[in-house]
Amino acid sequence: MKRVVRNPPYWYLRTQLEFEEKSLHVDIVAMRTMIMQAMTTLHGQVGGSIQVDVLQHQTESGSSILRVAADSVVKLWSSMTLLGEYDGHRLRILVKQSSPFLMSLAVDSRQFVVDMKHDVD
Repeated sequence: MKRVVRNPPYWYLRTQLEFEEKSLHVDIVAMRTMIMQAMTTLHGQVGGSIQVDVLQHQTESGSSILRVAADSVVKLWSSMTLLGEYDGHRLRILVKQSSPFLMSLAVDSRQFVVDMKHDVD
C-alpha cells in the first residue's frame, strides 16, 4: 500500500551562515537568537512568535538544519535572506536545501561521491 503525504506539517531547511570576517563563529543559541531577531524585524511580533527549531548546528562550518511549520517557511526564508548584520558583524545566511522531508537533506547530489574501490583478498 502506498502512502501519499499531501500537506506535510513541517518544512526542513539546510542553511549556511557566512560572516564577512571568516574567523567569527556562533553557537546554536546565538543562531536561534539570530533567526528570531530576523523574524521579528521583518514580520513583527507575529513573525517572532513562529516556532523555528534548530535541529543541528555546526559551529565551525556554520551549517544548520532548521524545522518550521510548512505554512511559515516563506516567512523564515525571507527573514534569513534579508538579515545582513548581527551584533555589529556583517553576514549572510544561505539556504542550501529545502524539503518537506528531513531524510532528503541527508544526501546532497552535488557532493555525492561513490567509492568504486573494492578490496579483493
